[in-house]
Amino acid sequence: MSKVYFDVRDVAKALRLGFSGKKMALGFVGVVVGYIGYAILTYLALLAGGYPFGELWAKYRFYPCVAGTSLPWYSWVIYGIGVAFCVLMLLTTAAGIIKIAYQQLKGDEFYSLGDAKKFLRKNWKAAVVSPWIILAVFAFLIVVGIIIGLLGRIPYVGELGFSLGLPVVFGGSLFAVFTAVVFGFSLMLSPAVVGTAEEDTLETIVQSFSTVWNQPWRLVLYEVLLGIYVVLTTALLGAFTIAALWLVHWICGLLMGDSMVKLTSV
Repeated sequence: MSKVYFDVRDVAKALRLGFSGKKMALGFVGVVVGYIGYAILTYLALLAGGYPFGELWAKYRFYPCVAGTSLPWYSWVIYGIGVAFCVLMLLTTAAGIIKIAYQQLKGDEFYSLGDAKKFLRKNWKAAVVSPWIILAVFAFLIVVGIIIGLLGRIPYVGELGFSLGLPVVFGGSLFAVFTAVVFGFSLMLSPAVVGTAEEDTLETIVQSFSTVWNQPWRLVLYEVLLGIYVVLTTALLGAFTIAALWLVHWICGLLMGDSMVKLTSV
C-alpha cells in the first residue's frame, strides 16, 4: 500500500498517479465521447436556429460554439443538453479514474479498465446526479427569492411582511451563495467521493457540503497547486508532442519529399 500523508505532500503524487496508461485511456474515452456529443448537439442547435451548415463548418470546423449568436429558445435547449452530456461523460470517467487511483494506492496494481467499467455501471449515477441536485437546490432558492420579491410588491402588507422577514431572507440568500460555491466544488468532489467511498447520491451531496464547510482552505490551496501542476505538465506534454511531430516530419520527409509538405499543410 502506498504511503499517504493526508496533507499537501499528497498533491504532488497526483502527477505520478495520473501518468498511467489505464487512467489516460479512460480519460481520453470520456473526453472524446463527451466532445462528440457536444459537437453534434451544438451543430444541431445552430442548424435549428436557421444557420446554414456550410457557413457554420467554414467558421467553426471541429469546435462549434454558440457564443455571440442569436438563437431561439429551443436551440438553447439543444445546446444545454449537449453541455450536460459532456459534463456527464467527464464526471463519469473521472469517477472511474479516481477508483483506479484509489485501488492503486491500496496496493491493487491489477485493477483493470474492465473492473473500472463494472464499477461505473453500478455507481455512475451518484457522481453525475449529485452536482445537478445541488444546482437544483440553488435554482429553487432563486425562485423562492423571486416569489418573495413579487409578494413584496403588495401595497402595505407585502412591504411590511418583507421588512419583518428580512433576517430570514438574508439567511436564505447566504445559504444560496454557499450552495453555489458547493456546486462548483462538487464537480470535483462528487467523482472523488464516489470513487473512494462508493457513496450513494445523498451521501455524496452531504460529503460535498461538509468538505466545503469544514476544510475550505484545503480545497482552495490544493486546487491552486493542482492547477499549477496541470499547466506545467500540459506545457511539457505539448513540448514533447511538437518534438515528436517534428521528428516524424523530418524522418518521413527524407523520402516523401513534397508529398510530406502537402500532407502537413492541410
